[in-house]
Amino acid sequence: MKSPDYCFRVPTIPDSSRAGLYLLFKTLGTVVSLLLSYGLLLFANGLFSTLLGVRTQVEGFSPNIVGFIVAAYFFGLLLGGLFAARVVTRVGHIRSFAVFASCMSISALLHPMFVDPIFWMILRMISGFCMAGMIIVTESWLNEAASNKTRGQILSFYMITNYFAAGCGQFLLTLGDPSEYLLFSLASIIFSLALLPVLLTRAKAPVPMPAARMHVWTLYRIAPLGVFGVFCCGLINSSIHGLSPVYATNMGFTDGQLSTFMAAMIMSGLLLQWPIGKLSDRIGRGPLLVYIPVIVALAAFAMLYTERYELILIVAMCFGTFVFTLYSLSAATANDADWSRRLFPLLERLDDANQRAVP
Repeated sequence: MKSPDYCFRVPTIPDSSRAGLYLLFKTLGTVVSLLLSYGLLLFANGLFSTLLGVRTQVEGFSPNIVGFIVAAYFFGLLLGGLFAARVVTRVGHIRSFAVFASCMSISALLHPMFVDPIFWMILRMISGFCMAGMIIVTESWLNEAASNKTRGQILSFYMITNYFAAGCGQFLLTLGDPSEYLLFSLASIIFSLALLPVLLTRAKAPVPMPAARMHVWTLYRIAPLGVFGVFCCGLINSSIHGLSPVYATNMGFTDGQLSTFMAAMIMSGLLLQWPIGKLSDRIGRGPLLVYIPVIVALAAFAMLYTERYELILIVAMCFGTFVFTLYSLSAATANDADWSRRLFPLLERLDDANQRAVP
């Protein structure tokens, strides 16, 4: 007697899902070295940004001076958005990444050698320029490797790397005294290590393309939701990365508490990156860019009335979990167009100009 068919049925993955997973992992395999280099870069930058904020308080800099130092970094990002793409076009992605990372390493060493606000502003401007260049290299490379079917997920892995590395970098602050040279040297070493994976990769880098130039209103008409999302992300992210260490120091947090606070807020950003990216590839980016900001606003409002350290950590994690998904969603929305390879420098320029004004 023949057994019923259902006794022998094994759940199978639909062919479309299997093909999607294959395409995703194939794409990730071509950019894993790039993501590793970028992760090391953000690991060092996570340490250095917090370290510099604490050091300004050790040196007794006024809030206005601290604001100018933070703004100088984002002014450098603006300049990088305008001109760093020319370096990439001239010498290619890999060489450009190496040049920018080397300059970041040198800049980290020079800060404790010359403790002067004006000199630090110049160094931060240079660092911002180099960071913009490395972001352009990374994002344009990822965008070239991805298709519209995988772009949301690829950018979510990129943002996971971003926030995980930057969050882990916060814990390095406890390895030394911010008033001494050790932590600056450590940041410089890690900046230099970021060169190795991308220099040794066997993957083919994209062919450099001239950066597109267009008026911001033209860009807005082409991708209004994506542009507005990037604009808002610039306002938020500059405040988080530039002024949160100052806030924590003024609140009387110890070095350990400050590191935990920054890490909790930044690393929570990786929790929903892949799920949101996957969901955006299925239902579209638009609905998510409407509902997620509402959740972010509620979390920010709750933080206004939070005083206990433990509650501050919880609210900061809730805030970071959602707010840091907005950039990848906005960038993916704008870059779904066929000419998207030209768009990353434009989005970076808009984001950097916006961040410059906040501090």
